[in-house]
Amino acid sequence: MGTVWLRDLAEPRGRPILPATVETPQAPPLTIGDLLAVLWRRRWLAAAAAAVVAGLVLVALLRQTPLFEAEAALAVDRGRKAVRFDEMRDEGRIEFSLLNTQRDLLLSRQVMADAVVRGGVADQDPFASVADPGQVLESRIRVTTSRDSWVIQVALRDEDGQRAERLLGAVLAAFDAAQNRQQAARSQGALTFLGQQVANARDRLEAARTAEARFRDERGIALADPEDNLYTSMLQRLNEARVGVEKDLAEVTAFVAMGQGATGPSLVLVPTVGSDALVIEARKTLLGLADRAVELATKYKGMHPRMREIAAQMEAAQVEVGRAAEIAWSRLVGEQRARGMQRDMLVARAVEIERQLSAYRADLARLEALSQESRSRERLLEQLLTRLAEEEVASRLEAGQVTVVDPPRAGVRPVNIKKSLFAAAALLAGIAAGLGMALLAEALDRRIRGASTAAGLARLPVVGHVPQVPGLEPLGAGGNPDQPPVLADAVRVLRSALRVPAEGKPGRVLVLTSSAAGEGKTTLSTRLAISLASAGVRTLLVDADLRRPAVARHLGLAEDAAGLAEALVGGTATPIASGHPRLEVLTAGVDRRNPGERLSGTRMADLLAGWRNEYAAVIIDTSPLGAVADGLAACALADGVLLVVRDRLVTRAALARSLDRLKPLGDRVLGLIVNGEQATDQGGYGYGYGEGGDGVPARPAAGIATATRKFLRLKPGGDKPA
Repeated sequence: MGTVWLRDLAEPRGRPILPATVETPQAPPLTIGDLLAVLWRRRWLAAAAAAVVAGLVLVALLRQTPLFEAEAALAVDRGRKAVRFDEMRDEGRIEFSLLNTQRDLLLSRQVMADAVVRGGVADQDPFASVADPGQVLESRIRVTTSRDSWVIQVALRDEDGQRAERLLGAVLAAFDAAQNRQQAARSQGALTFLGQQVANARDRLEAARTAEARFRDERGIALADPEDNLYTSMLQRLNEARVGVEKDLAEVTAFVAMGQGATGPSLVLVPTVGSDALVIEARKTLLGLADRAVELATKYKGMHPRMREIAAQMEAAQVEVGRAAEIAWSRLVGEQRARGMQRDMLVARAVEIERQLSAYRADLARLEALSQESRSRERLLEQLLTRLAEEEVASRLEAGQVTVVDPPRAGVRPVNIKKSLFAAAALLAGIAAGLGMALLAEALDRRIRGASTAAGLARLPVVGHVPQVPGLEPLGAGGNPDQPPVLADAVRVLRSALRVPAEGKPGRVLVLTSSAAGEGKTTLSTRLAISLASAGVRTLLVDADLRRPAVARHLGLAEDAAGLAEALVGGTATPIASGHPRLEVLTAGVDRRNPGERLSGTRMADLLAGWRNEYAAVIIDTSPLGAVADGLAACALADGVLLVVRDRLVTRAALARSLDRLKPLGDRVLGLIVNGEQATDQGGYGYGYGEGGDGVPARPAAGIATATRKFLRLKPGGDKPA
């Protein structure tokens, strides 16, 4: 919530005294304190409603028909019922579903009908007067099971204790008979069913095993290991051979690269060519001729025939070495091609073997699925055989599943008559009825209650809070405006929000009006004017209520003197002294005919223009807007309008009518003054400085600035009065 001061009263005419940018008051949520306050306000109505409802509830509870309760206990015997071969069974778990099954069987329609006959109550009330006596008996039975034990508690209520005991015994006997019939029928049916299921399971198991063997034979599967089989062995050998071939191919390729571009005898430099047997033999021959040439050179000259002969032989041997090297080179290149082809063949073979291995593994997966199906059917057959054996043992034992461990026994006192509990229920019902009646009455009450309600409905800020003062009388001539202190403090807080205009500036006009008569606007107008005057502001108080004027009576002035009514028709009317310093009063006058026409004329505007130059503040008291529209003329000419709202007096409809009439004035409507507000509704305001003489407890006063921040909570900018 934004908090500001009222603007200087010396602002230009027509501008709002309060700023427009304020937040709309929100109604606070309902608290425990609010509930207590509502209960206190409506205490007599709430007390009457609580007493009536509590009495009715108590009488209705005490007029109940006494009911006696018979109780019995049943135990579910699991030790002899069946032999369990399931090793995965949880020995410590209570099968709660089994207990619920027994409970439902106990409450079945057949058991109830049999119990009515066994108990001999078919011709007694209330069983004789209904079409289905078993349903009546079922409604009187309570069955309780526990997750922690095998015990079932059964209780039956009836108007007679002995009959309750007899009926409960009949119910247990009928339940035992039904249990035996059900057990016999179930055992025979279970044996027949399980025998059929075992035969079907054997047939399905044989079919699954046959399908598995046929698939193994068709696919030629000897070993079911996907990693250790013929295909993986072949693939491993192929990979090893491929590694050797690739190694030889790399070596041969390196030798070929060394001899690339060489011809004739120069190929001998390639290691593989040089080591060829044919090349070695040719080179050996060439070397022998070379040695012979050296030997002959010692005997003959170079042109000797023998020397020419040996040279020709050496040349032929050299040609032979080149021819042998080329042959060896051709064999090397051929070996390279052969090794490459061998490698490609091994790779293709490996791919084919991998494809066959994948197909083999897929067959193994299919075979595993068939084997799994065979094993599942084998386990199912084993379980069915085990269950069949258990059922045969159980059918031979034929032990009773439920036994009575605590026979029926009825109490000597009614179970539905508990006076202390009835008294508590009646008390709670009375409290709820009293609170509900108080809240209903509060909701149906259309009167304004509290400042928050008024602000929320009007969408206007609350400028002032005036507490309730019982037995307040008019001030009269020479009255003390400081009494009672709680009211004086409230007026001073309101006055502190009005700033005195500077010297030489025109005064400002403030109108106080209300929605209905009796809301205290005249009292607040006179006391606000006196408070302004006591603060040094030259003030004029004008009584513009020409229908029921009251300013003169409140101040003890003569009521037959000329006043505003005469001034509005051109007569002479001079403000008179009020008996308080710096405060003058213009009463309503004597000739108050046609008040609406007089106040709406141009004379009123001329009078206000003169008063603005003569007085610093002009306070105008008008007639209630909810009854007549006379005061709207003064409101339209004023600088600001304050709407007085009497707490718990004015209705929401009356306030809404006043706000509709003030809507054309826009932001000139400054806010609300909540009058007669009770302390229980305003837990935070503080007025006065001690115990007031009027019996109203005074609260500590706040400073003017603090009070202003507290009470001047303004509406959002641009909003018009609702």
